[in-house]
Amino acid sequence: HGSPQTADFAFVNGAFYNVNGIVTFPAGDINLDGVVTAADITEIYNVLLGNSNTYAFNADVTGDGEVTAADVTAIYSILLGN
Repeated sequence: HGSPQTADFAFVNGAFYNVNGIVTFPAGDINLDGVVTAADITEIYNVLLGNSNTYAFNADVTGDGEVTAADVTAIYSILLGN
């Protein structure tokens, strides 16, 4: 009691939890900011190029078990509404 507690917890399994339970994000929202934008494409490229693994757990948009150019294509499709 009386100790500050964190409100949000991020887990490497791709799920995000807060005090109310699981929080869901739109498909393709790699950086987990709630919207799919060009920033999500940048994050996939960072994973592909080995520059960052921060969002690697979420970069497999196609669900095939690996991060490839197909995931970049999937993000573009989402952005274009296809």
